[in-house]
Order: sequence, then structure tokens, then C-alpha cells
Amino acid sequence: MYAFPGYMSYDSGVQLSEARSGTFSDWHPPVMAELWRIVDWLFAGPFGMLVIQSTTFLIGLYLIATTRFSRVRAALLASAILLFPPVGTVMAVIWKDSQMLGYLVLGIALLLRPARRTQIAGLVLLALATAMRHNALTITPAIVIPLFRWSDGLSRTRRYAIASAAWLALTGTAELANHVLTDQEAHLWHESLALYDIAGTLRYAGGMTEAEALDLVGKAVAPGVTRPRSRAKDVYDPSEGYFSVINNELLVMPHTDEERRAVEHAWRNAVFARPGAYLHHRWATFVELIELDERDRQAVWVGYDPYSPYQHRPNAVQHVLQKGALAIGASWLVRPCLYLLALVCMVPFAIRRRDVLSGGLIVSALISEAALLVLAPTPDFRYSIWAILCSLLVPVLLVGQGRASRRKMLPSTSPR
Repeated sequence: MYAFPGYMSYDSGVQLSEARSGTFSDWHPPVMAELWRIVDWLFAGPFGMLVIQSTTFLIGLYLIATTRFSRVRAALLASAILLFPPVGTVMAVIWKDSQMLGYLVLGIALLLRPARRTQIAGLVLLALATAMRHNALTITPAIVIPLFRWSDGLSRTRRYAIASAAWLALTGTAELANHVLTDQEAHLWHESLALYDIAGTLRYAGGMTEAEALDLVGKAVAPGVTRPRSRAKDVYDPSEGYFSVINNELLVMPHTDEERRAVEHAWRNAVFARPGAYLHHRWATFVELIELDERDRQAVWVGYDPYSPYQHRPNAVQHVLQKGALAIGASWLVRPCLYLLALVCMVPFAIRRRDVLSGGLIVSALISEAALLVLAPTPDFRYSIWAILCSLLVPVLLVGQGRASRRKMLPSTSPR
């Protein structure tokens, strides 16, 4: 009722347009556009993709929960996590993040099964998740390496070696699939993160003169800009990410190979000449990302971008649900720093219980979030959705393991 037929942001609209045109760029994952092209032929618009991401996510949660709980409790827990507002509001939007999450959860659930065919199917789903989102490669190693078992008779060294090879294979397959499907190279790094890092480094480079800033940036500076450091102070805003520095008469938007080489040169000069300023800039973005500050913001997307090729008018019930979602989107429930703190607090319990799955989820979540310290181009809430999900799933798994351990310790009451 809340999500139907699947919300569409600007990114979603671009993906659907590419799916219908058949021409894919690598600004967004071409594998997702190819999948949407097939699904759109069956169910025009976002609904088919909403069904896929929601169903894989829910079934995966259920199968994971059945390893610790009865089927009824597993179903209730899976439903509760899907409907938990910070999770459900992200899964309601047709995003590569939401698609990634569905395949990740179902892939992990299949890895927990003993049959080799089932585990291989899990690896295929994890490869699909990796193809949906480039930062999935920071999520999957802590999952695949400890959980994948080719054979029970192998030594620990050989088992981990095979699992590591499996992770490399699924990661490489995902990257190759996106590369093969790409028709137009978008040069994502040059046109977003690189420009943002250069501007942020200039902003926090204390004691730098305008002449030094010009020398540092070189040919990447926009035409007519003679005071790049002052300009960086005016336009740079970590709460807006790279959107604050593009097309703002600071740096050239690279469209040619020569301009892209100039951006590469400027990025290397800025980062290596002023590493302290670069780290300051990255930390400022990370603070915005995990919402350590007190700035009011809206973390929930509801509706349809005006440029999207699909529009939908909500009914009365959906309108009420959307108002509730927007209220939650400005509350403490969408502060990722709280979920990260919860994950850190769970580490001793996972170690004490020697729970491989819970430990892998914690490590995976913390590594993926730490990677955003240098990779996040904007402070979007959805980037932290994996860490938020793990902070909900791990305590459930630990409680389930504790219940199972206590049942084993109870004396038998059956007759001899």
C-alpha cells in the first residue's frame, strides 16, 4: 500500500529511460538497466522491479531467520524488518541500492545451506548484487570467505583459499558484465567524485594562496576563475556533496580526454600535496553521511521525479502513509551513526558466541561504511542501508543462537 507501484527518483528515471532505449551508460549499472528492459516488457513501469527487490529481500530474511527460529517467528521477524521505516522507505524506491540489498540478503541465505548447488546459486546472487552497486565489493568478502564451503573435508587454509577465489570470481564477473553491456562510458569519477575532492581540498587547505591554488589545480580550473580557493569556500557544501561544486564556475566539467587528464592531474596534486585538507574534506562529508551533526534533513524519498518517464498519483491511503514516512525521514530513526554505534556494541557478543554469520555481517557493515569515508560523493542516507540492516539482523541472530544454546543445555525430560 505504501510502495505501490515503486517510487522513482532521478536515478530511477535514467535507468528506465536507458532500459527502454536499449543504450546503456555506466553512470548507473548497465546490468540493472538490462534486467529492467526485460521486466518492463512484462510489467511496464517500476512495479516489476519493486516486486523483485522486495521479494528477494523478504525471502532472504525469512530463510536466514529460519536458521535460528521457527518458521512462524522467522516470517514475523522478516516482515518486521522489511516494514521497519528506515529499511522499508529505501526498499520502496527503484534504486540500485535496493536491488543490491535484495540479492545480497537472498544470496547470504543460500550460502547458509549445506548443498553445493544452493551455495553456488548464492554466489550467483551475490555477483548480481555486486553488479548492481560498485560498493558491494566492500560488503561481500566478509560474507563469502567465512561462509562459502566447497567441501566439508577441506583444511581451513584450503577452504578459505577456495572461498577467496570464489569471491574474486563473482566480483570479476559482475564488473565484466557491466563492462560488456556498456554502450557509452560516462566517466563517473571524473565528473563527480574527483571534482568534489579537488574543491573540498581547496576549501580546507589552510594557508594556501590563490596563486598556489591555481598552480595546484592547473588546467582543471574553469575559464575566468582567478581565485579558486575563495570560490571553493563559496560553493563547497558537504551537505550537498558533489552537486555543490559542479557547474559553479570553479572547475571545468570534463568532456574530452584532455580535460579528463587535467582533472586527474589536479586531483593527484591536491590530494598528495595537501593530504590533511583532503582528509578534512572527506571527514566533513562522512559526518553529514552518518548524521553526527544536528542539521535537519529529509532522508526519505517519496514520489516521482518530474523527469521520470513514469508518473503515479497516490490515493488517499497512500498519501497518509507518505506523510508518515516523511515525518520519520526527519527523525532520529534515520541517523546512521546510531546504528553504527549499535554494531560496534555487538562486537563482543558476536566474539563471545563465536557466531560466524553475525561476525561476518558486523565486519561487512563496518568495512562498507568505512569505505564511504573516501568513496561517498554525496551524504545520501541510502548509502548506509546495509549497515542499518545488519544492525537490525545481528541482534536477532544472536538472540536466536542464545535460545538454541539454552535449549541444548536443558536436561532431557523424555522417558528412558
